[in-house]
Amino acid sequence: ANARPSWPWSQDQTELGTNDFRGAKFNIYEASLTASDGAGVKVYARADMHSRSCLAENGVKLHILSQCLRGPVMLKKGDKIAGEFGLELLHR
Repeated sequence: ANARPSWPWSQDQTELGTNDFRGAKFNIYEASLTASDGAGVKVYARADMHSRSCLAENGVKLHILSQCLRGPVMLKKGDKIAGEFGLELLHR
């Protein structure tokens, strides 16, 4: 039987993380991914990039995207992609 869960949609969990954690964050100025001790990375953009995190086999991934499409994009020979963002390594 289908039953409404007692938690919000944002906390639904898959092997890649919760919906909130792995959901795309659009048009970012800053995004960071840090461990509980404060180590991690921080990304700076001009509201022209998007970020998306997910759990991976050997850790956590942070994707910085210039486009956020709902499926794979096939590049052909001669196609060009470009984007610019800043990256700061955060130490404990």
